[in-house]
Amino acid sequence: MHSPAATRNRVPPRRRRIPQTATLACLAALMALPAAALVPPSPGAPVAAKAFQAPGLDVETGTLAVDRLDPEDGRRARGDLAHLGAAAGRARLDTRGGRWSSLWLHRPLMPGAGAANRLAWTDLGLDRRPDDATLADLAWEGFWGFVTGHADVLRIEPRQLRRSVGVHAGGDLIQIHARREVDGIPVRGAGLTATVNHGNLVLLGADRWGDVTLDTHPTLDSEAAFAAALAFLDPHRPRDLRTEPRLEILPRATAQDDRYRHHLVWIFPLRFDGAVERFEVAVDAHSGEILAMEDTNHYHRNVHGGAYPISNDGQSPDGVEIPGVPMPFADVTHSGGTATTDAGGNVEGITGAMTTALEGPYWRVDDGCGAVSETSTAGDLDLGISGGTDCTTPPGASAGNTHAARTAFYELNRIAASGRAQLPANPWLQGQVRVRLNDSVTCNAFWTGTNLLFYRSQSTCANLGELAGVLDHEWGHGMDDNGTNGSVSSPGEGIADVYAALRINSSCPGRGALPNVCSGFGDPCIAAFGCTAARDIDWERHESQQPHNVAWANANCGSSRHCRGHLTSESIWDLYKRDLPARYGMDNNTALEVATRLTYLGADNVASWFTTANGEEGGCAASSGYQQFLAADDDNGDLTDGTPHMQAIFDAFDRHGIACPTPAVQDSGCAGAPTVAPAVTIQPGDRGAQLSWNAVAGATRYKVFRTDGVFQCDFGKEIVAATPSTTFADTGLQDGRDYYYVVAGFGPSDACMGPTSPCATVVPGVASEIFADAFEGGDLLAWSSVVVD
Repeated sequence: MHSPAATRNRVPPRRRRIPQTATLACLAALMALPAAALVPPSPGAPVAAKAFQAPGLDVETGTLAVDRLDPEDGRRARGDLAHLGAAAGRARLDTRGGRWSSLWLHRPLMPGAGAANRLAWTDLGLDRRPDDATLADLAWEGFWGFVTGHADVLRIEPRQLRRSVGVHAGGDLIQIHARREVDGIPVRGAGLTATVNHGNLVLLGADRWGDVTLDTHPTLDSEAAFAAALAFLDPHRPRDLRTEPRLEILPRATAQDDRYRHHLVWIFPLRFDGAVERFEVAVDAHSGEILAMEDTNHYHRNVHGGAYPISNDGQSPDGVEIPGVPMPFADVTHSGGTATTDAGGNVEGITGAMTTALEGPYWRVDDGCGAVSETSTAGDLDLGISGGTDCTTPPGASAGNTHAARTAFYELNRIAASGRAQLPANPWLQGQVRVRLNDSVTCNAFWTGTNLLFYRSQSTCANLGELAGVLDHEWGHGMDDNGTNGSVSSPGEGIADVYAALRINSSCPGRGALPNVCSGFGDPCIAAFGCTAARDIDWERHESQQPHNVAWANANCGSSRHCRGHLTSESIWDLYKRDLPARYGMDNNTALEVATRLTYLGADNVASWFTTANGEEGGCAASSGYQQFLAADDDNGDLTDGTPHMQAIFDAFDRHGIACPTPAVQDSGCAGAPTVAPAVTIQPGDRGAQLSWNAVAGATRYKVFRTDGVFQCDFGKEIVAATPSTTFADTGLQDGRDYYYVVAGFGPSDACMGPTSPCATVVPGVASEIFADAFEGGDLLAWSSVVVD
């Protein structure tokens, strides 16, 4: 069964054309302006003084335990829970909306290995587990059926749900986010979040879901509402509308409100000359009241050829340009057409001249210094290295062959490949994204909602497109914006920092961005650690050396998502660096891979990482970071009996006040999973490597993780194989470059990962060179056996 279409069709409002005097060239430049970045723009355009938000529009979903309800509400809630098959201690209620914000269940929805799940594929007329697309359909049908069958006690109107489903780990983990629409109009931030683990519905909750009683037919048409917006903005006049006006319903609640109120609003996305901000004005469609004027950007400051490993600050070995870095997945044109390089920058079957513009299936470089066009008439295409920054290029190079262009193309392709390995069904990771570099407006970097944008250096900051951590942070916004949840999470800056930190193995993603160490929102970074970035996400590197928690955020952050994001980023950094090693004795590589898996899967369906209304229980909503990490960690389709790493996850999030005592905290599951690491041997080949390892007890399959760069294995990795075999031939590598590998055994679930092997290193080379080395060393027989195998 599928949800019905919207109940009412609406004619799109006519676009308002605003008189313009700007040239077409200026229009083309402003079309590239941003929508997600490192820090708020400073000093900001004059129109920024108009920015505001009516009280209560940033309302959080409530999470109140049943035993804290008044007696009558508690009695009714327990009756509803009995119908749902949930215990009172395994639920939280959003009292503003009267809906369940969290339900911890273990209800079979589709065949799987979950607790008490006896469903079989033959019950559905199938002889085996289907492909991911069919799994998504089945999960939605099961979810839709459950919600429809319990609509009265859930107090949810199923016809208002719009589908979004993510399938992960071969179908063992399925995440659902059903956005709410009333009469075809989206309700901002409202919907249902659900997780299906091993076939069982284990987590369900509603976000900002209250009774909508307003008239969904606007009293004011878009023209009249826009006139009200112009009067509010006077004397500032917008340049044009970025997109058509649209209707939305905004939930609202202040501290004095018992229930959500709602406003039908016209949303006008506006551009202003000279402004990097992308403003949005919300006008009440009945009264004409201006409810908000906000900047919707999310801020962050920040083929072979030279690229910076981490920073451009001159600190060796990671702050200086490295020559000969491969440009992966780059299109090259030649006499026979177009070809694309592999992960090592290799391309086959081309003779004569070949040209690249640093564009490929995943990334397209657009450099403000000029176009990239580099050609080799024969042999390798080397984009070269150079001194300087910004628009400085190697001698004789095209104007767009800058440090930033080369560094960004390499780094963004690397982190995106890691993302595809964790979330292979995510469509955004399969498409092309444009990255604009060396723009010349202000000291910042952005995710615009469709593209990435980075500015060149100024007196107050470095060229942010030359810093791997800043590139990764902005990519993290795009990853966040394109998950199952389908929007940037709140507060989104924290998870963007985490994606960058896990990639470069540093709590200071963006070193060298600023002239001084980070201010820390009132808790400055310790100068000795030298974090010259916007933030350091390790609390021990701040002067207080205390974890930042909900109380600290309430006292210091206001509505700043950059400040509040510390609670998210510090929790996950703690999980990686403190709690997984301390609780289970994990080495750095094992902890990194466990934390990376949980981050990619857990963050994929987060709406709000935490709430601040319930003191130190900020992670009880189903859509919170803590609950989604537990759901990603679960191995048996029942969160209430614990998960393999639950204690460490709880410790990390609870230290910052964003965990939840429900479900009860206990490590469980993964019985018989591997407890020892494989021993890996590795041999080089032409543009490849041959790995082999011993079988380990409890392993049903093995995953091979690979990385490259100056920090060897202490760097974010890509899963390049998942195999039941104890051998793997890796290909698509760059001859002469160092590559690093670890291998881990897995038990019955992806949550059941054993220790990783010690780091294994290889330098691929052409077969004739290896043959000569082996012959001279008297080791020809051993080498030949590897090649033949």
